[in-house]
Amino acid sequence: MSRSPAPIASWRGLFALLSIPLWIATGCRDTPSQAPADTHDTPRIISLSPAISRTLVDLGAGGYIVGRTPFCVAVEASVPVVGDLNRIDYERLVRLNPTHIVLQPPSTGIDAGLIRLATERGIVVRGWPHLDGVADIRRLVHELPGSVAGDGTVLNSRMAVRAAEIEAALDDLLDPRNKPRFSDDVMVIGRMNPVLAFGRGTYLDDVLSALGARNAVASRGWVQLSLEDVIRINPQVIVLVAGGASGGEPTDLSRLHDLPVGAAESGRVAVLRHPDALLPSSAIVEVAAALRRILVELNRVDTTAALPDTSATHAGTRPVVARGGPPV
Repeated sequence: MSRSPAPIASWRGLFALLSIPLWIATGCRDTPSQAPADTHDTPRIISLSPAISRTLVDLGAGGYIVGRTPFCVAVEASVPVVGDLNRIDYERLVRLNPTHIVLQPPSTGIDAGLIRLATERGIVVRGWPHLDGVADIRRLVHELPGSVAGDGTVLNSRMAVRAAEIEAALDDLLDPRNKPRFSDDVMVIGRMNPVLAFGRGTYLDDVLSALGARNAVASRGWVQLSLEDVIRINPQVIVLVAGGASGGEPTDLSRLHDLPVGAAESGRVAVLRHPDALLPSSAIVEVAAALRRILVELNRVDTTAALPDTSATHAGTRPVVARGGPPV
């Protein structure tokens, strides 16, 4: 039990392990071209990021997405798939005649071929390489309206109003006056087999801090843990985050209940199900509200400080608290 947990070096490495293809990596922001003003009136957007797609939908611009990755489940299934950052169908992309391409670039930057094509055709390419913490998500929400819709357009105004609403919800989340206090260390796990935990500097770590809770995992980024590591850390609360198109279905949860740790012994092991829980997107408001409800339940904290509750946006995504065994 002496092995130290190993931080995951990059978001690309994490989501390769998760088999959830989110491209969250470091790199410089690239804006290789600026489209003529008229392309902002009725944008045709290709999104190569599930997180950005979800945020565009929340901002009221989902109907302007004309191309997507196969993992952009927030978008209508009828929207054509053009590939992902690893492989793009350039012929289909050209046929779709986009005015904007939005993406999360990898550490190597935006593909030179995509930049060249965008420059030749006057396509705006906008990347948000850093979507790690709540501040990054807030910046994405704030910048998207001006990135895909021109100033003075109806779409820009509508998106800006919705962005302001989401930003206000995040401000409420981060307001110190809205912090109930949770006395126990919390471990938030994104995946079993292997155990992958939200470490310091991740968006759910930011949420824990905003809620007045302590992250039991001291390492930064996503951290791979053995069960021995979990025992050594000895969290008093464990929350397993289940994402995916249907909210996910956690597996091997019984192993957590069998561990000799405070969370299992006190029955404070919970499952947070939300289809976009693992996306660093505008869904963070809903996910944060769900996490707060779980912590209040598990810690028996009575508070009147309520986070914005947007659970109605996704029916059936309220958290499930699992006690004494895996959820049914």
